[in-house]
Amino acid sequence: MNNFLEAFKKQLQENGPVLLLASVIIFYFYGPFILHPQSFLLNGTGDGLKNYYTYAWYIQNNTLSNEFTGMNYPFGEHIFYTDCHPLPAFLLKLLCYIHPIFAENCIGILNWTLLTTPILTALIVFRIFRNLHIEISLATASAVGIMMLSPQTFRLTGHWALSYSFCIPTTIYLLLKHFKSPNKHIAYIFIFLNALFWLSIHAYLGIFAVLLTTGFGILYWFDLEKRKLSLKLLLSGALAFMCFYVYLKITDNHVGRTTNPWGIYELHASFSSVFIPKRGPIAELVKSIIPTINPSIEGISYIGIVSLFTCFGLLFYVLKRIIRYKKQPIKPWINNAFVNYLIIIGVFSLLFSMLFPFWWKLEKLLEYLQFVKQFRAVGRFAWIFYFIIAIVATFKIQEYIMRIHPPFWVSKMLVPIVFLAIPLAESVEYHKEIQNSAAEFNNVFDAKQLSKEIQSSLASINQIKYQAIIPLPYYYIGSDNFGKTANDSIYKLSKTFSFHLELPIMASFLSRTSISESKKMMQITGLNYYPKLIEANIVDPRPFLLVANKTGVTIDELKIISRANLILNSDSYSIYEISKDSLFHDERESAWNRITNQKENLAKPNETIYENFENETFTGMLSNSAKQIDGGVYSIIHTLKNNQFKKDEEYVLSMWMNNFGPNNGQDQLSGYCFIEKNYNGEKSWITGIISPNQSSNIFNNWSFVEVHFWGQEPDATYDIMFKRDGFINLPVEIDHLLVRPANKDYRNIFNWGKDSILHYNGHLIVKPR
Repeated sequence: MNNFLEAFKKQLQENGPVLLLASVIIFYFYGPFILHPQSFLLNGTGDGLKNYYTYAWYIQNNTLSNEFTGMNYPFGEHIFYTDCHPLPAFLLKLLCYIHPIFAENCIGILNWTLLTTPILTALIVFRIFRNLHIEISLATASAVGIMMLSPQTFRLTGHWALSYSFCIPTTIYLLLKHFKSPNKHIAYIFIFLNALFWLSIHAYLGIFAVLLTTGFGILYWFDLEKRKLSLKLLLSGALAFMCFYVYLKITDNHVGRTTNPWGIYELHASFSSVFIPKRGPIAELVKSIIPTINPSIEGISYIGIVSLFTCFGLLFYVLKRIIRYKKQPIKPWINNAFVNYLIIIGVFSLLFSMLFPFWWKLEKLLEYLQFVKQFRAVGRFAWIFYFIIAIVATFKIQEYIMRIHPPFWVSKMLVPIVFLAIPLAESVEYHKEIQNSAAEFNNVFDAKQLSKEIQSSLASINQIKYQAIIPLPYYYIGSDNFGKTANDSIYKLSKTFSFHLELPIMASFLSRTSISESKKMMQITGLNYYPKLIEANIVDPRPFLLVANKTGVTIDELKIISRANLILNSDSYSIYEISKDSLFHDERESAWNRITNQKENLAKPNETIYENFENETFTGMLSNSAKQIDGGVYSIIHTLKNNQFKKDEEYVLSMWMNNFGPNNGQDQLSGYCFIEKNYNGEKSWITGIISPNQSSNIFNNWSFVEVHFWGQEPDATYDIMFKRDGFINLPVEIDHLLVRPANKDYRNIFNWGKDSILHYNGHLIVKPR
């Protein structure tokens, strides 16, 4: 017992100052929020609200399984694609069976964890420094400074699972302990479990741990003294990843996720995102000089002034050695093998985060490296460089102090103050931003904090009567192939009603959802002229709740509302009930009768342009004889000749675009359409961009696309353009291209096999038999 108390006292004496200093600073910024963690949301919009919702839904409303049921109804989603802290959510769900207090306070538990774990970051960085023999005052000051300026602070505005800034330091600390005592087999177990743990929190954090571990394994191979350990370390990292990957493959029953996610060309780091601050006076000064600098938030990993000077020192040293000793190998800048290993891995991580070596128009090489493209937010890898260069800066200044032996007040007071005060001053704006955000949003997942209007609405609804919620305006975010955004108001409204009524949302705000599922989901709000395949997946006969905003609802969505029954109405939203039969009601017959009896407002043949891309005697449905346009960044789908459009008159272009191909049509519609005017040799866009993958009118493997434009110079020609995303090089297929005056309707009837087809304003309505 005495030995235990002595050991505890010793640890407290050494680690107490860093814990106390870090705690005081964190409580200074977040004290009220830490003391009342259940009363707020760090961000109640966008990804922030979604990540709270998926986490809280799983704990309170989900079954204990790999399948998340809160969104993407009726398909659901695998828990690892929801960003809901899978392992902590799973463990809290287990604890809920012991006592409901864990479910009732799950948001508070998450908020408290998010705001206090930076203290753990400071402690672990401090332990790294002490194992590197950094003097205690400098180690304390620098560890707290690194904690405050961590780029993962920005994740407290939305991506909660990415905000755990002790992930990278923990991995470095375990590798350091292994480096110093490599023959302890228990070290490999801890390194393996560490990587597996972070993979279960968020895939990116896990990959950081795997990268650091395997990076050291590779570097060990070049060190003769440690070569025998190389394979063991490589296996520790690789095995953790393989366990995660195999588990995901076995348990994931959602087929057809994209293998080409959007973002890698846009969400990478840059010189400005790493070496120039995002907030503060220096940032404002730089923006005043170079106003075009606006790095992607995914690439932000500002290293701070202290580390910046270290980078200059390292670069100066390398250049000096190259110039002075051309024929001699460059000696290590730091006389510590472990720190030199860190530098190599840090520089590699930095270059990769900047999309190196895919610079200088070599991006097409990524098309052959699909595994790399899975890390679409590649800028996050710069976080590894942030921690490593900060450790190197502290180690180097300690090395310099030991060499020159400055006065006591310099080494024990001035230098530590600099290493604390500068990062603290640079990070103040970051933490004030988090403060302000947390003060703005109440916890909508706590019934007591809801407005009286929402509470009254919830009390008036018998949730057992319904099977799911359909939000209007509709949204579907996740597959990168079929989707539609809405607004923060409906995101918040639908998730609030869903959580408290325990009803899943028949929409999605997730990531990498199945392409085939998203294609079916997008049809929900489309016109009922076309069969909706998702109807077969809905076996529950109960009606749906429509949660509708007062703004942003489309014309097609208003048609759904017209078939529903109003339950309640408020100033900002309305709630409707719609039966399954009414939602999927076949409108072909009524539309056929109404349109064929129309006598007025019909366009004359000379007022329209129609192309079916087949021979003159044969008019077909959507078929293999559609027009196909080969790949390229920009493609001219069709050219409209001159003298066909009156000046200042509005026209509507409509066409059908093929959405099918390998992997459920992946990237077939990834791009956008617009119309370009060609007049006197000068080209200019005359419309906004239209994304065909946002169409809700889908007929078999074709999507309906519509573009409005105004006639301009009569002598101009107009090119219908399609610009592909990134380096996608798939052919584009179109059929039934129609241009008509916006104030007139087009109508034509033709036969296709045994079917009669009504072509009305671009839509193809098959007459029911």
